[in-house]
Amino acid sequence: MNDERVAPSGINVRFFAIQSLGRILDDGDKAEVVLNQTAQMSDMDGRDRAFLCELVLGVLRHYFSLEVDVSRFVNRKPPEEARLAMLIGAYQLRYMRVPVHAAVSETVSALKFVQTHAAIHAAKMVNAVLRTLAESSPPDKLKPYQRAELPRWIYQSWRAAWGEEVVQRLAAVLTTQPPLTLAIADAREAWIATANVEGLETVAGEVASTAVLLPSGTSVPALPTFDEGGCWVMDQSAQLPILAAHALLGSVQGLWLDLCASPGGKALLAASLNPEATILAVERSANRLPMLGENIARVANGRVQMVQADASSLPMEKELADVIVLDAPCSASGIFRRHPDAKFLHSEMDVQKMALLQRQLLLESARVLKVGGLLLFSVCSIHPQENEQLFTEMDALSLRACALPPILKPFEIAPGMARLLPSETHDGFFIAMLHKVEQ
Repeated sequence: MNDERVAPSGINVRFFAIQSLGRILDDGDKAEVVLNQTAQMSDMDGRDRAFLCELVLGVLRHYFSLEVDVSRFVNRKPPEEARLAMLIGAYQLRYMRVPVHAAVSETVSALKFVQTHAAIHAAKMVNAVLRTLAESSPPDKLKPYQRAELPRWIYQSWRAAWGEEVVQRLAAVLTTQPPLTLAIADAREAWIATANVEGLETVAGEVASTAVLLPSGTSVPALPTFDEGGCWVMDQSAQLPILAAHALLGSVQGLWLDLCASPGGKALLAASLNPEATILAVERSANRLPMLGENIARVANGRVQMVQADASSLPMEKELADVIVLDAPCSASGIFRRHPDAKFLHSEMDVQKMALLQRQLLLESARVLKVGGLLLFSVCSIHPQENEQLFTEMDALSLRACALPPILKPFEIAPGMARLLPSETHDGFFIAMLHKVEQ
């Protein structure tokens, strides 16, 4: 990207990148929220917004190597805004097609808008460091976790689980931009043919029979059938639990619960495959309900009902549901390439806390599930603590593992359990298929 422009307000876009990274790395805010708020607040046009996202997410994807790269040329601790500015400048120099003079001068100029004496005073340091970095090669000596662009504890956990070679393979994937992936409600091949006529580059998903992949950055609202509800954004891995249930049960006619449902992709896919089922999309967060409601209104056309409730304490009697899909809150370690901020938002202790919450959600799901009913548990995490280790005492849950259908067999790690490690075509994901049995 060759971009020397500033935002319409006259403030350098790189200034907003400094602000955004500070909120994410120092305050623990989610990147998606920060970037949306920043773009709206500054009235950015589409190109400036894309540039902002590229700077912020790019730094987060390559944070650990960039930190080593910059620190070689810093002889005293810089103010935080200056440190972030140097990371932003380094990312442009190492990974973007931004001319050196623009990457350096515009990044240094951004510090003028920070409005703190320390940051303005550090502008000369930032200028010197970035100009030196531009004339140097990337550092040769990186620690393994830095080369993998992972926090040390995640690197060590994954290496213990799968070995160094697998971790480095995952790292190569997780620093890339993912494709845009859609779920197609009906007639995927016909949809692809229409999209190709319109000049879109499409690839049929091989993992999920309802998935289509398009280049990152493709405009979603302009896609064929989007307005009519014929497609929605959803990774291949996330589509698999619903497809697996369909492969196992066929079309369900009873009560189907989608717990922790927002943004609603699983409920929408379930509705398209189970036209006679009663489908309830259950979501606790009031902030997430509008998006869930919009997607249901656009795609499901009244076939999905929305319920605001806490999935750990459902306002329902026991043994009501025929199928429950529990897409539980997790550390999001399988989707670092889409949400690289997740690497910094969760600690090792947080993963243990997540596992406790997930177990509580499993207990409540088992209470509401009919005997003989199907429970599909899924998380977009690949940490073993949030995967197979949750199910070491299934007797207490009154659950038994199902035989996995063929679409999940390639990913089977234990009876009834499948894990997809992140790849170029899909996110990392864990799925457990369980039947409720008599206690």
